[in-house]
Amino acid sequence: MADRLAILQLEADYARTWDTRDATGWADLFTEDGAFELGGMADDPSYRFEGRERLTRFCERVSSRQEGIHLLSAPSLSFDGDTARGWVHFQYFDRNHETGERRHVIGVYAVTYARGDDGRWRMRLRREQPVVVSDRFGSFPTPARMWDPDALDLGR
Repeated sequence: MADRLAILQLEADYARTWDTRDATGWADLFTEDGAFELGGMADDPSYRFEGRERLTRFCERVSSRQEGIHLLSAPSLSFDGDTARGWVHFQYFDRNHETGERRHVIGVYAVTYARGDDGRWRMRLRREQPVVVSDRFGSFPTPARMWDPDALDLGR
């Protein structure tokens, strides 16, 4: 139960640190070599940001252009020793600082968590797949696709 509560707190911290533009705090929620993958919808490209330095810069860059708020569901979790997997539905609302354009994203996160030597749970991989972006609808991703390491076209 303590592990579940720790990951629930990690998910809450994920939303809070991103939404308050705490780029360093957000990146610290990942393992040292952790990665965030953003899957594209339709013809949109996919991206991967790996390592805390790149994660910090990614959060800073996006936060300089827009502000927003995450609404996350409680994760569906499965544990295997010091690793865990989570499936999280989310909504994200944002506004572009320059244009004032508003956007609403609904989607799924597939997350691999790892417990470090310090006993703290962090994200090793967080994969985001939007299903709805404003008025565009895509398809709902299957768990097999979300957990497949080669499912996103990341130019690797």
